[in-house]
Amino acid sequence: MFRRSPAGLEPSRTTVAANPGPLFEQWVGIELWKRLRYLGAGTLSYLRTKSGSEIDFIVQRGNALIPIEAKWSENPSARDTRHIAAFIEEHPRLARIGYIVCRCPRPPQLHEKVIALPWELL
Repeated sequence: MFRRSPAGLEPSRTTVAANPGPLFEQWVGIELWKRLRYLGAGTLSYLRTKSGSEIDFIVQRGNALIPIEAKWSENPSARDTRHIAAFIEEHPRLARIGYIVCRCPRPPQLHEKVIALPWELL
């Protein structure tokens, strides 16, 4: 879908509806970046390990790291927290909590240190 943009092709409802996850992930990234710019502090990055594990976004503010996943889901599960939980376990002094930004109606606690955050609260 995103490869279509440089070619000047508009995304259609059909292509967006067929795979909305990447578009949602891009929106979350843009919102995080805008808020960090507004605050005037912090960086935004991502992580992909050699084994293929991935964290969509890592917000760094001061000495704190906040891992964030974007999921096009209304019902995220504890299984969705595995990469964030592993990151927090590997960085216990810097990362204390992580989030899954999704389409859930309320913010449930999915793991001891991972909360699902409705996109409207981002």
